[in-house]
Amino acid sequence: VYKRQPYCEPDKCQLCGMGLNFPNSTCPDSTWVDCSEEHVVVPSSATRIDRDAFRQCTNLKSINMSGSQVSYIGSSAFRDLPNLHTVHLPETMDEIKSYAFYGCTSLQTVVMPTHMNILGAQAFRNCISVTSVTIPEGITTLNVATFRDCTQLSHVVLPSTLEQIFASVFRDTNLPWMLLSPTVTTVKDHAFPNGYGYVHPPPLPPPSPLPAPP
Repeated sequence: VYKRQPYCEPDKCQLCGMGLNFPNSTCPDSTWVDCSEEHVVVPSSATRIDRDAFRQCTNLKSINMSGSQVSYIGSSAFRDLPNLHTVHLPETMDEIKSYAFYGCTSLQTVVMPTHMNILGAQAFRNCISVTSVTIPEGITTLNVATFRDCTQLSHVVLPSTLEQIFASVFRDTNLPWMLLSPTVTTVKDHAFPNGYGYVHPPPLPPPSPLPAPP
């Protein structure tokens, strides 16, 4: 488990605040990330990343979780990291909480798993360098402002499981249009950019009657 940095007394901060996996340390929890790193590979033993875990790691440029067992990313875990450009999520990922990647202005590549259940509100808001995203199958609800202010976002693949799109999800993005599945039954206010058009596919025409027998 990656947890947020604890408060440390000045003489213990070097050990407790920035150390990576010091099993014999006196920290309340010894699994801390080294915030001097630019590229982090999450080990296979990791199962979750708690809130604010990497929030102060402004040097971080990439994080690869693809070989881990991480299923949960807590709120604001990677919030406001200006240099983070690449994120690889594992197939075990199930839930990303609100604000997890909020304000990662250099983020360009997010490799999603094929299946997830929960994508939190404003999770990728103001990620202004993201141009495309494939939302995993299993997601039924896009929560408030999930991708708001992603001004370069111009291509989105929605899952067949999607049912609800809440307010401001794609507001102030660069999406030109979108074809929604009939499974989408709720679209809240300002879900799309100003002047944005979205449509449900037309119903199939009724079958042609059989010709009368001669």
